Amino acid sequence: MIGKVGIVGGGLFGASCALELDSFHVALFEQSKELLTKASYANQNRHHHGYHYPRSEVTAKGCRDSEYDFLQLYGESLVSFDNYYCISKYGSKTSAADYLEFCRKMSLPFEIAYPPKEFLDGSTIDVCLKVPEPIFDYYELKRLVASYLQERSNIEIRLRHRVIGCYLNSGGSKTLLVESSEGVESYTYDFIINATYSNLNQICEWLGFQPIELQFEVCEVPIVEIPIKQKIGVTVMDGLFGSILPFGRQNQYLVYHVEASIRERFVSRGPEPPLKEWRSNWPAIQDTVSQFIPIIKEAKHRESMYAVKIVDPKSEETDARVTQIIRHGEGVWSILSGKIVTCVETAKRLAELIEKEV
Repeated sequence: MIGKVGIVGGGLFGASCALELDSFHVALFEQSKELLTKASYANQNRHHHGYHYPRSEVTAKGCRDSEYDFLQLYGESLVSFDNYYCISKYGSKTSAADYLEFCRKMSLPFEIAYPPKEFLDGSTIDVCLKVPEPIFDYYELKRLVASYLQERSNIEIRLRHRVIGCYLNSGGSKTLLVESSEGVESYTYDFIINATYSNLNQICEWLGFQPIELQFEVCEVPIVEIPIKQKIGVTVMDGLFGSILPFGRQNQYLVYHVEASIRERFVSRGPEPPLKEWRSNWPAIQDTVSQFIPIIKEAKHRESMYAVKIVDPKSEETDARVTQIIRHGEGVWSILSGKIVTCVETAKRLAELIEKEV
C-alpha cells in the first residue's frame, strides 16, 4: 500500500471511493449501523440519463457520460419499466418544443407516447415522452456495495463510528477524532475524503478551510401502495409538478412533488443541522400530484423517507445538479455530490487525483 486514506461518510459516493482506491489502505467511517442509510436511501431511486435536466445540459451530459462506469459496477441493481416524462401545458419552465430539441441534442432516445389515462390527465399535458430510463433497486445496490467491500482486503469499514473532529499534523498527515462505543479514538491518514454530502462544511470548520454556501432542503419522499400490477413511472416537469416512480423491485411507489415534498429550505455556510421529526405532508403531496396523475388519489401512504438534500443556491435558474470534487488542500477533498449515477465516475477521478499526490 502506498498510503492511508480516511473516508468520512459511508453513503454510495464514499463507498465507491473506497472501492476505487486499490493501492491504498482505506478506512471508511460511518456513524450509522449500516452503510447507505441517508441520502443514498431517501431519494427517488432514479437512474438519471439526463431527461430530468433540460435547463442544465452540463448536468444531463454528466449523467449520460457517467452511465457506463455505473453499469460496470452496479448494473445488476437496475430495473426497467414503462417510464414517461411530460411537459405541462401551463407553468412549465421548459416548453414542449424546447424539451424535444433538448432530447435530440443530447442524443436521449424517446418516443411520443402516453400512459393509460389513470396515470396521466392528458388534458393538462403538452407532450409526453416514453423513455428507456431505469431506476435502481436500493436493496440490491446496497447488497452489491457490501459484497464488493467485503472482497477488498485493503478496506476497513468502521460502522457506528462518528467523526467528531479533524486536525492537521506538522508532517502533513491528518488526524480524525472518532467517537464510538469504545470512547473517542484518533486515527491518522495521509489523505482525507469528506463524503458526508449534506455535512460538507463540517470538515471546513474543523480545518479552517473556506466554507461553501449551500442550500439545504429537507425532503420527504412518501412510500405508497397503488392498486396496479405493472411498473410504471410518470414525471411532470419542469415546474411545480410531481412524479411517481416504482420503489425498486418492491411492490410500492415513491411520490414526490417539487414544492410540497420540501419541508424546510435555507441557505447556510455551516454544518448540517440535526434532522427534526416531521409529521408527514402526504395529504398535500397527494392532492397536488393527483391533479396530473389521477391514480395517486387511490394511493395508500405506508411511510415516508426523509433526508437533507444540498444544492448550489445559485442553481435555481438552471436547476443544475453537477457533482463536484472540491480540493481543499493539505491532502483533503470533499465531494459535493449531484446525481447517484455519477458516483463511480467521480470515485475514479478522485482516486486519480490522490494517486498524483503521492
